[in-house]
Amino acid sequence: MNTYNKRGKNVINIKNYIDDMNLQMEEGYRGDCPMCNGRNTFTVTRKVDGTLYNCYKAGCSISGTSPTTVSVNDMLNRKEKSISAKFILPSHIIPGRAEAATWAESYGLDAIKNNLHYDVKENRIVFPVIHDHEIVDATGRALAIGQLPKWKRYGNSSYAYTSGIGEVAVVVEDCISAAVVSTGISNCVGMALLGTALLPNHIAQLKDYRGVIVALDPDAVKKTLQFTAELKGALYHTNIFALKLEDDLKYAKKYDMVDVNSVVLKLTQGEIDGTRTVTHSDQ
Repeated sequence: MNTYNKRGKNVINIKNYIDDMNLQMEEGYRGDCPMCNGRNTFTVTRKVDGTLYNCYKAGCSISGTSPTTVSVNDMLNRKEKSISAKFILPSHIIPGRAEAATWAESYGLDAIKNNLHYDVKENRIVFPVIHDHEIVDATGRALAIGQLPKWKRYGNSSYAYTSGIGEVAVVVEDCISAAVVSTGISNCVGMALLGTALLPNHIAQLKDYRGVIVALDPDAVKKTLQFTAELKGALYHTNIFALKLEDDLKYAKKYDMVDVNSVVLKLTQGEIDGTRTVTHSDQ
């Protein structure tokens, strides 16, 4: 099952590429597209009836279903996950490691304050997902170059990752962006959806905030507007904004951080009503 570029040249065997990820049943992956090199636009989800893959970058044709070989262990693991009432963080994921502190510094984060853990078995920085003061899931980012999957979900909850304390939630795509925005801007909570869909639990998590800013990566403008419309329909008592970014928030570009901070201040001071999309030219 080969993928071809526009000139018809063989680029990659997508089945082999996906098989090399060695995903567990119901496990997902999101990362750079092997076809168009779109950053964080390629998703893979392994299910019983097939492994689904798709690139969300405009103009990229990579999409389909790869056959899934289901073993007895796959079905047993799937059953165990479905009946498990409580998520237990694996013992090889621990806080307070030097690896987490060193990695955190590269993004201007504090590993302790941001509750970053380290997976000593798989060499990943791990972000615990907390709900009602308990760890209900976790997601880990690979540190080794080329390690797959780049992002790994350890549980199967449908809750978003959150970082920080505040009256305004900033909805982003990944955990790093959530931690960076909550660290650099006061009175806001970074919320990473950990996927490509806005789920009922995400909406429930957002209902008590004074305002919500949807600030997905620049290559996800359509998704940003879609999520904003969905949230406005579900949270009609909350001010919802779509924010156009220059770059991913994890890079903390000056203009982006200034824009987010400006909207956070206006939302908390009741100066705006969430009826339009904010861009740099609006500031």
